[in-house]
Amino acid sequence: MTGLSVLSGFNSGTAQAAVSAPALTGVLKGELVVNVRDYGAVGDGIADDTASVQAAINAGGISYFPPGTYKVSRLAAVSGMHLLGAATVGLGRSRLRASVGNIFGTAASGVYGTKVVGLVFDSFGGGGDLFTGVWSLGKFEDCCFIQYQSGASCFNVTGWIDMLTIRCTFDHIETATVPTFKAVSGTGDLAQSSFLASRFTNSGNYSIHLEATDGTVVENFSVRDTNFEGPKGGAIRLLSARNTSIEHAGMWDFVSGGATKHLIYIGTSPSAGAVSSNNEISHYVRDASNSPVADVYDIKIGPGTEFTTVTHPRHQLSGSIFIDMFDTTGLIVGDSPAVINGTFATVISSRSVKFPRVTVGQRPSPAAAGRGSLAFDESHGVPIYSDGNSWRKLSDNGLA
Repeated sequence: MTGLSVLSGFNSGTAQAAVSAPALTGVLKGELVVNVRDYGAVGDGIADDTASVQAAINAGGISYFPPGTYKVSRLAAVSGMHLLGAATVGLGRSRLRASVGNIFGTAASGVYGTKVVGLVFDSFGGGGDLFTGVWSLGKFEDCCFIQYQSGASCFNVTGWIDMLTIRCTFDHIETATVPTFKAVSGTGDLAQSSFLASRFTNSGNYSIHLEATDGTVVENFSVRDTNFEGPKGGAIRLLSARNTSIEHAGMWDFVSGGATKHLIYIGTSPSAGAVSSNNEISHYVRDASNSPVADVYDIKIGPGTEFTTVTHPRHQLSGSIFIDMFDTTGLIVGDSPAVINGTFATVISSRSVKFPRVTVGQRPSPAAAGRGSLAFDESHGVPIYSDGNSWRKLSDNGLA
């Protein structure tokens, strides 16, 4: 590959510094690795590198960004593009900086098969949302997204399907008026996607907002092993969602004062949204110097939502976790949160809550959710039933 800049040791699986090479004299579309500087990109944070970076992406293959700051405005994402930077999460060695508008957008039909690794994207120079459009069958790994504009998001997408986001950080500002990651179904759907081992810092209006409109649903999303630091404006909001999972989500310091929005909210989209159902929150933990303000909860389930399961929510130290289930078909298992269910308030104990009491991993039948229905208490080996206010053993009434 005459004139092609490659990564030393890249094909042997090692991660080493870029090897300088002569300027490109003729690289075929789809060659393995191309260096954006060989297409004229400067990376000094001053020169406009938009055309050079776009040319490298259009050439196909892997576009490598050596350490530097590449000032760009609205690049056109293409299916199959693979972007590779020299950044370790948060260190910012390879950075794309918005000057005007978005950094990346897609055609209405979207793109698929993209992979972005080790890059930082920021709006320090201005601009709007960092990413827009419809994305599917792709991955963001070891990346950092920094949004300095209060009225713009890191992602504002209308389709997000089969996407994996792993070990990424998302930084917003506390005064933000829009979500950090916003996905509202439009020209695309929202389905089968995950956030894994990532971190969101600061939020003025939710870190993750997923919403399905016009009768569709957000389906089979997962947020796992992800921390939310300073989520004063809420962490996760799901509107018209089904079969989503939030597992091991950590809520940390609120910086100044308590959270002003529910940290996790599940409800129905006001835009002809379908009913949210069969969503699960497990091992939620809050460790913050400030509790949520009055009428704001750790977990809030909105009207009409069905079959929500919350397992083992807890405070890191000795504080209380506040949950408004609203949905009486829901289920809470384990630990001792303060439960608000309409006008009903109590502390969960062995038989003091209106939801089926089962052990972790055991699923009750739908009938077990209503008053007077039977469930089975495996910890004591006896059937129990709800009288509308608490759980009782059948033997309490001489029936067993």
